[in-house]
Amino acid sequence: GLREIWDTSDLFVQLRRRDHLGGRCGPCELNNLCGGCRARAYGMTGDVLAEDPLCTHEPGSLQAAVDRLRPADVGAMEYGQPATAAAALTWEPEAKERMQRIPAFVRGMVTRAVESWCEKNGVTVVSGPVLEEIRARMPTPKVFGMGKPT
Repeated sequence: GLREIWDTSDLFVQLRRRDHLGGRCGPCELNNLCGGCRARAYGMTGDVLAEDPLCTHEPGSLQAAVDRLRPADVGAMEYGQPATAAAALTWEPEAKERMQRIPAFVRGMVTRAVESWCEKNGVTVVSGPVLEEIRARMPTPKVFGMGKPT
């Protein structure tokens, strides 16, 4: 049955071995929580265990925060929770609404990328046009096409 497939399938066994992930995904402190997109890794490289080519996270940058997490803290976490630099950032309602349309499982990573870009570029207010500019610079539109904005 399904249990036997889950336990014995080479593919499923590989996917559960997070320490075998390639590129930045292998040493990433978030690989037990995230692991990157295995479908995208396979689709773009032919290797299901390859690095997620569109991930913008730099492994090690959140290790101290991950080390401090306790199981009780996990339910209280919010995506995009302000960090020291991001605390000065103001989000316009349109930008907040737009971010809510991003799937929850990647919303935190996208929010961190937006906050990081704003910090590096001296932007203090996140608006719809700012999100458009950031999106145009990311590799996703180049790979999947611009399509409808999210």
